[in-house]
Amino acid sequence: MITADPRPKLTVREYPKTSYADYYITVTPVANGSVSELVEGLYEQLISVLNENQVQVIQEKIHGNASVLEEFTSTRTRILEAAGMDAELPFTYIEGRSLEQQEISSIQVWGVRSFEDTTLVRTDEDPVAPARVFKGDGYQLVYCPRIHGFDESNPDDKGCVTHQCETVFERTTAAMSRYGMSFKDVARTWIYSRRLLDWYGEFNRIRTNHFHKVGIYSTGKDPVFPASTGIQGRFSDEDIFLDALAVGGDSENGFKMEPVVTSSRQHQAFGYGSAFSRGMVVAHEGYKTVYISGTASINVLGDSTYIGDTEMQTLDTLMNIAAILEDHGGSLRDICMGTVYCKNRESYEAFKSTMRMLGIPPMPIVCVEADVCRHELLIEIEVVGMIKDSE
Repeated sequence: MITADPRPKLTVREYPKTSYADYYITVTPVANGSVSELVEGLYEQLISVLNENQVQVIQEKIHGNASVLEEFTSTRTRILEAAGMDAELPFTYIEGRSLEQQEISSIQVWGVRSFEDTTLVRTDEDPVAPARVFKGDGYQLVYCPRIHGFDESNPDDKGCVTHQCETVFERTTAAMSRYGMSFKDVARTWIYSRRLLDWYGEFNRIRTNHFHKVGIYSTGKDPVFPASTGIQGRFSDEDIFLDALAVGGDSENGFKMEPVVTSSRQHQAFGYGSAFSRGMVVAHEGYKTVYISGTASINVLGDSTYIGDTEMQTLDTLMNIAAILEDHGGSLRDICMGTVYCKNRESYEAFKSTMRMLGIPPMPIVCVEADVCRHELLIEIEVVGMIKDSE
């Protein structure tokens, strides 16, 4: 097998729970090469970890150039089949242009290992919303990648963003219903739009209307929405698609899911028209998984801050994320996976400079180029944190 030289950077985070262990794996290239060389190098590292630890994949996410999707897919299939692995596992490929000039930016995988050598994760096939389903003792997790709203049989649907967006949310609700769940059980969404800045206001209107329709509002003072990222990205011909993660469990077995509506540094996003929570905390088997939404330099009033200054926007964003983690007994050290969205190369260089000057240790995050939800915002960061439950 041809491997990029030097070998790709591999980061593995393992979290042993009571009946299983969570694995978060990030692989990024450190050298350039052809698409096949990059993919072979990345998957060689990944497959080694999966096999050695008997990890059953729940989520597989790849950032790369859209122009090489076909070559990536065929190479991935060849490599996985040669390794005796299932190449049909659903995955998400997002056009997140590399800031280091590689065609493929990264692979991020989340999976689990059973302590009883049993199959915990299965694939449910569906033409629109295939799912990876994880069932444990009194616990169910459903992950649906790449739900789109594009009707391939209708040429007029191409470019009709409003209809596609409405269909995406309807299909997500339908997908959850297959498992006796609803949008109220969705802990996290990742929403990718080809032309994010052109119609972000319309997107927010459609999302809010759907949440009203499915009764996602709580009976309390604040509405309870999923944690979410809304960012520029595309897969193929669709204008919008999303990944959705729903979880449910028995509170008698210690399961708990709670939204982060506000933090000490930011108020609820719905105050300025965006229907998402700052994060979602899922407590299960001794750990709190903190899914932190796409976060940027936005203050308690909902205003963008430090306009034109990526270094200060980076610092402000990291402090916003750290505040959420601290509220739940953690810190930036508890980040197990994340993505940094930089508006351009200059923003990326400023981000690296800020991390270096502050002496922040390397984190298992990947950086890609993408438009953020406001023209003046230069950087957005999403992370997953795993915090040992002290209760």
